Amino acid sequence: MNRKNIESMIPLAVKIIGESGIVHPNKDGIKEIKSEYFGYVDSFGPTVIQGGLLQACAFYSQEDKKADRKNISDIIKKVLLTSGFIPNRFQGDESLSDITEKVMCPPTGPDYVFWRERVLEAAIACKLAIRLFHKDKTKKPEESEGDN
Repeated sequence: MNRKNIESMIPLAVKIIGESGIVHPNKDGIKEIKSEYFGYVDSFGPTVIQGGLLQACAFYSQEDKKADRKNISDIIKKVLLTSGFIPNRFQGDESLSDITEKVMCPPTGPDYVFWRERVLEAAIACKLAIRLFHKDKTKKPEESEGDN
């Protein structure tokens, strides 16, 4: 991984996270992000390392009613697009999983290593950028019912 790439992606990640739908102001006007997004960003890199890039991107690109991991995948994709690491032929509406599958088929050789490193760099930049926002620590109604 290249530290300069990560450092150049951090401001892009801050801007993209700020413009995404996951940031909302609290009653005092402070920008907050639901606490689960911090966990999603933190676990993306280890998921790639342990399970493989294709599997991690596929998992994070799926829509789920309980978890919005897809937002993290979309943010990482936008960081890669903005920083110029996604080839021009993939500027459409493809998910990070679709792009990864097209770039890496077959999953060997220099394209795999290059792409895996760029995705991990973008994930690290997002992980560092998201920490500039406050966590929304309000409990969901279903969580507070069980606390009695």
